[in-house]
Amino acid sequence: MQGLGRFMPSRATGPAAAVGGPGPVGFAAVRGRNERDHRGETGRDLTALTDWWRLGFALRVALPDVAVTTAVDADGTSAWLTDGSSSWASLSARPAPDGGARVDEGGPRRLAAELEAAWARWERIGSPGVYDYGITVTGDEQCTWANDPATGPRWAASA
Repeated sequence: MQGLGRFMPSRATGPAAAVGGPGPVGFAAVRGRNERDHRGETGRDLTALTDWWRLGFALRVALPDVAVTTAVDADGTSAWLTDGSSSWASLSARPAPDGGARVDEGGPRRLAAELEAAWARWERIGSPGVYDYGITVTGDEQCTWANDPATGPRWAASA
């Protein structure tokens, strides 16, 4: 049987985080604690980040601890990333004809580079949709896989 599984959110991502309880904090709070220490750019059109049935789902599998928020304005799609503790990235759309986005980051992780790497891997494996993923749980392993449970790429399940 094929269908979408639904799971309870991890305890680290629940409402307690929004009111200052345990768990990750939002982008603004992480941004406020860590000054920008890196600036760069990406040539990617960030519009695909708004497709939660394809790329968005793939990024959630590959980067389970990174929250991605998007917004669209006259310049295009922009994105804000945070690991909920110490790192953040802002990808601000540049208007045509330049396109792409300006990247500002702070904290020990380079979240924009992690996003780019996960996005590129998703493209290399054929840009699978949500129904192309599965979960394997055995006595020795818990993982998410894409395309084929035996030969497809795998991501270890986070605890």
